[in-house]
Amino acid sequence: MPCLARAEDGIHIKSILIHPYVAIETVQSDNIYFTPALKQSGYRVTTAPGIKLELPLNRHMLSLDYDTEMTRYVDFSSENTTDHHFKGQIDLKFGSLAGMQLQSTHMNDHEPRSSSHTGIIEKYESDAFTASFSYQLADVSKVQLDYTTTEWDFRSSSYRERNESLISGYLYYRILPKTSAFLEYDRRNIDYDTFSNFTDNKSDSALLGLKWGINERSQGVIKGGYAWKDFDSASKEDYDTWTLSVDLGHRFTDYTALSLVNKRIVKEATIQGADLILSSESHANFTHRFFTRIDAVLHGYYSKNNFIDVSSGDKEIREDRIIGVGAGVKYYFNDLMLLLLDYEHRERNSSDNSNDYDNNSYILSLRFEL
Repeated sequence: MPCLARAEDGIHIKSILIHPYVAIETVQSDNIYFTPALKQSGYRVTTAPGIKLELPLNRHMLSLDYDTEMTRYVDFSSENTTDHHFKGQIDLKFGSLAGMQLQSTHMNDHEPRSSSHTGIIEKYESDAFTASFSYQLADVSKVQLDYTTTEWDFRSSSYRERNESLISGYLYYRILPKTSAFLEYDRRNIDYDTFSNFTDNKSDSALLGLKWGINERSQGVIKGGYAWKDFDSASKEDYDTWTLSVDLGHRFTDYTALSLVNKRIVKEATIQGADLILSSESHANFTHRFFTRIDAVLHGYYSKNNFIDVSSGDKEIREDRIIGVGAGVKYYFNDLMLLLLDYEHRERNSSDNSNDYDNNSYILSLRFEL
């Protein structure tokens, strides 16, 4: 029989490290269809088992990760979903200066009604492949080149089906021992299926950023710049705007932490009649440990999506604003098991009143991981 040993960070079978995990979540919602009127309350249970394998190959590392999420409603089986996620990744090291990462992902997933712009559960499949190469030029600088190709297939909204390719280049320069400035340039090509109402396009973005990890207490990335989207169709006007991305994490003490995320980006359109979405999102999460095993959590979310028709002089055909706030308590039984009791209020205000909603969710979840 193979040698099996329980480690602090998983299970070892010879050189293979195995991380099995499972989460069970129950949610009571007072508006499961996320409609402005005639609300319907409901109860659902989500079971999400998964496993991650890590296999060192001399200086390299191979990792495989799979999980599934099975959501079942007590009285509304039409809302049931089953998602599958797979990721395979290999990290290659070539001496002390060069490295390459190859990654393949497959998702059979969905956009829930709460975030879907069409008001239905948007089920889709996506396959992506990424290759990333980095080279350390000197003690204070590094270059990185990434290539990603992604295929999207939607079950209901077939007009969103497309192929995407993305090439990204980065140049890092360390200005302090734990802080680097960087330049980023992205080139994305969008090719919609022939029967789509949307238009093929190419987008470019140039950004200047700062990345730091001063210590375990303070880490973050800030980058901003400009983006251009050029449509293949002569009837579509090109679009350009500024972009911003902020990802900050700070631990004030051993017991108190705050994380902030903010993005302003251009996305592909999700509803017919629009050519793109100008999206702004903000997330905040505050955690404080009161006792050895108990954390209190406060979280907030805000987003604004402007749906734009560029063929009509950048005409805004719809605007959605979503606000979400919540609070919860985490209880750590031990290093392997976590219990969460959470409440969230979420509401959307849209220029199209039929897309308004407000919802209250009461959540109880249990997670176990080796």
